[in-house]
Amino acid sequence: MSTPIRDRENLLVGYQDDDGTLRDKHNKKIGHINRDGLVFDTRREQVGSINARGDVIDRYGRQVGSIDAQGNVQDWHGIQVYNGSAAPLLIDFEKRTSDPLPSRFEFEEMARQAPEVKTPRAPTSLLPEGFVSPSVIGCLGIAFAIVVGVGIMLVLQNPSLVSRNNATPTSSALANATAPSNSSNSTPAPNNAPTAAPQVAQATGKVNTQILNLRQGPATSFEIVDRLQEDTEVVITGRLSDSVWLQVTVPSIGKDGWVAAEYINANVDLATLPVVQPPSQ
Repeated sequence: MSTPIRDRENLLVGYQDDDGTLRDKHNKKIGHINRDGLVFDTRREQVGSINARGDVIDRYGRQVGSIDAQGNVQDWHGIQVYNGSAAPLLIDFEKRTSDPLPSRFEFEEMARQAPEVKTPRAPTSLLPEGFVSPSVIGCLGIAFAIVVGVGIMLVLQNPSLVSRNNATPTSSALANATAPSNSSNSTPAPNNAPTAAPQVAQATGKVNTQILNLRQGPATSFEIVDRLQEDTEVVITGRLSDSVWLQVTVPSIGKDGWVAAEYINANVDLATLPVVQPPSQ
């Protein structure tokens, strides 16, 4: 038995079967939802979840809507958009050209469609054109005073900046002056100092999405250790053989785990990283 899914105009957009299968209005399978409320697409990738309270959460942990016990679905603005299932907020259902609602929930698109808030215009200035406000002159004066003060501090701390460059004998000149005249008979001492080994650059990267799950292992089935914000720095310590998942350390929170490689901007070629044996589930 299937539950029809309708939009706010009561038009059919898909079905949700009793076994959790999600189909569009042409009965084409486009995903499924399990007993725990996890929603997956046709590639078996998790696109979101619906918890026991009816909150609809996308794959990045953001609440994008809600569903009540009667199957009424509201978006994050509280506008009723669907009935029967909250899956259209997480999976791309077929969209009609006349439907003003997006088939997939997009924060940026909703922000662009939000009504513009008009602010009252400031009263027109009665001052003549070209007049400089006294506050502007005061700000310029403060900035000039700061620059002058910094220059004076630099001169006091470094008198050599303004003093004459008096010629002083260098250490090499003193050494030549005190060296014996029969230097032709002397042989240079061998340099036994060890050569410094070249430093190997540490493999690091930054998160390039708003929220990235740090998991215990290289799969979405592993538990989430933490959620990393965008631009969080990580140290890359290894990878899977196909370079799809990376083993990382997050210095800012002191935690280790695995992240999807596509959401990390690395400073090295991933193929040069060591291959790590993943943990067992």
